[in-house]
Parts: sequence; C-alpha cells; structure tokens
Amino acid sequence: MKHLLSTHKLYATIFIGVVIASLGRIPLGTFNNASPLDTFSHFILPATGAPLVVVYLATRDVVRMHNRLAFVFITVLLGTSVEAIWEIEEFIIDALFTLQWQLGNTDTMIDVILAVAGSAVGAIIFTKIYKEYTNEK
Repeated sequence: MKHLLSTHKLYATIFIGVVIASLGRIPLGTFNNASPLDTFSHFILPATGAPLVVVYLATRDVVRMHNRLAFVFITVLLGTSVEAIWEIEEFIIDALFTLQWQLGNTDTMIDVILAVAGSAVGAIIFTKIYKEYTNEK
C-alpha cells in the first residue's frame, strides 16, 4: 500500500486532501449544507480514489487489466458502486439521527452522476499518465 501511494503521489495527494476537507465539514456542522466542495468531492474522490483501488486490487491479483478499456470500465464500476454505498449510508444516517445529509432526490442523483463521470475521467487520465496499467507503451 505504501508503494502504491508513493508511486502515484498526484492521485493519492489529491484524494487525501479532498477527504480531509470534506470530512472536516462534519464537526463544523456544515456537512449537510450544499456547497461547491460537496459537488467537487463527488467528482474528485471517485476520480482519484477509484483508480488507486483498482491498481491495488490488480497488484493483489483480484482483478486483471488487459487494456485501457478494461481499466476504465472496472474503475467506473468501482467508483459508482462506492458512491451508491455512500448514498445508502447517508440515507441510513439521516433516518437514524434525523439529520439531512441527503438534501433530496436531485442532490443524490447529481452526486451519483458526478461519481460516474469522475470515475471515468479519472481512469482515462490515469491510463494516460501510467501506461503500465494498460499494457500500452
């Protein structure tokens, strides 16, 4: 894991920075406020996190990448799945603690769409930077 983060510093640094900024809103009581950071997070976290997880899974022989399309496809599936799980967690937290982390159906759908787009864009850029994951030179 340490090797993965040091080899992919750009993606890891952006991911960690956005996670800290996003989660920092919880103790401030602003997590459920609509903000550009929320929109940014739902795009950037899948764009940077999903490719890193796919590479980690590939190093553990859980998934195999044969070309760029396979890498992008698996990354989009992973990023979208994690976003769906996050939205379910928000729903459960809202129901249990009478909070309003989910601002409504439109907000949730925009978050999911941003995750799909972010995962795709992040994977495509990743394969341009790190060609060894696509078997292309």
